[in-house]
Amino acid sequence: MSLLQLSILGCLTELVNFPH
Repeated sequence: MSLLQLSILGCLTELVNFPH
């Protein structure tokens, strides 16, 4: 995995885990 993929994955997981 590249650093870009990891950063994108981290952003996605944060958005998903954020309580709506």
